[in-house]
Amino acid sequence: MAVGLLEVNLVSAKGLGDTDLFTRMDPYVVIQYKGQEKKSSVAREQGSNPEWNEKFTFRAEYPGSGEQYKITLKIMDKDTFTSDDYIGQATIYVKDLLAQGVQNGTAELHPLKYSVVRADNTYRGEIKVGLTFTPRNRIMGDRRLEDGSIVLHISRETILLLMGLHSKVEFQLESGLTPHPWDSR
Repeated sequence: MAVGLLEVNLVSAKGLGDTDLFTRMDPYVVIQYKGQEKKSSVAREQGSNPEWNEKFTFRAEYPGSGEQYKITLKIMDKDTFTSDDYIGQATIYVKDLLAQGVQNGTAELHPLKYSVVRADNTYRGEIKVGLTFTPRNRIMGDRRLEDGSIVLHISRETILLLMGLHSKVEFQLESGLTPHPWDSR
């Protein structure tokens, strides 16, 4: 079984149809994958054609438990004085992407348009999303030094995820490297 990072690139939506009478709606997206949930920022006053350009990272296993290799994107309209309105949702099946990532070391789907479907199963616009899956062995690399340590080239988000999976993590900067601003926290 391979464990890795599934990155969702939430780009934009189009033709969602406004749910608000007097103002433009404020859409946001709830992204779900195998019990994990992330929420986008609210696209204030962007109406039926919002843009987010945000990335979200999920832990993914392949093959893993269960058969549901799908990402659900639930689009909502943020309301101040009443409960948020459900606009619709899109589903992206990612089993083939995960299998390709395990086989090739990484797999990417450039942003594509997916249909947004309302609760009554009618079409309600489209959402543009890109996906990337990178197995952990690819993230961590396989370059071992003579003393047995592994050279890592990973992002801050990956470090936070890996720290939750391992009991002991040590970091050492090589001379000549400039630490990132987040290293001094």
